[in-house]
Amino acid sequence: MLQAWQQLLFDHFVGIVDVNSSLEDLLKANDVPAEVFPFLKGRPYQMASVKQLANFFDNRSEVASLFLNNTKFKEQDAIITNLKQAWREAESIVTRSLKRASQGLPEDSSGSPSDARRSLQ
Repeated sequence: MLQAWQQLLFDHFVGIVDVNSSLEDLLKANDVPAEVFPFLKGRPYQMASVKQLANFFDNRSEVASLFLNNTKFKEQDAIITNLKQAWREAESIVTRSLKRASQGLPEDSSGSPSDARRSLQ
């Protein structure tokens, strides 16, 4: 269970990019250089959405083994770290979206606790 401050932080950052955001928005938010985008969108990966990024890899190590090790970025630690973080956020966004859908709520972040807190301020 998250502490209150952790939940606030999570709500803030997850609210920046949601399931309807573009893959590029998520990558930019995580400081993944634009030169990586064509590699993700091209063959054999063909990722065009946050959902596809979340579902392409099963764990963080696969970000390196299935993607980065097969590109010119394999020795660039900052790109490796940032892309792994983008994948973790994508997975979190999709998981949250699925949970909301199972509760009969819209996929997006509207109506989230962070929105309620902002409306009270």
